[in-house]
Amino acid sequence: MIANFQKGMDAGGYLDSIEVLSLVFSCDLASVVTRYPGRAGGRNVDGRDLLVWRKLHGTWRVATHMTAVRD
Repeated sequence: MIANFQKGMDAGGYLDSIEVLSLVFSCDLASVVTRYPGRAGGRNVDGRDLLVWRKLHGTWRVATHMTAVRD
């Protein structure tokens, strides 16, 4: 996940801001939905991220990450 983000930044992409739309958690699962305006591939984008975290042995780890960008 971090490597993909870095590749986008190295290619000239950037995020203007990150807005948390939803944060839900219980015991050992959490989900975060975010919105971000930015620039990628030479054009303005409006993206969404979904991250699902799971707590394993006391440490929160990313279980699933999905990004969608509106054309």
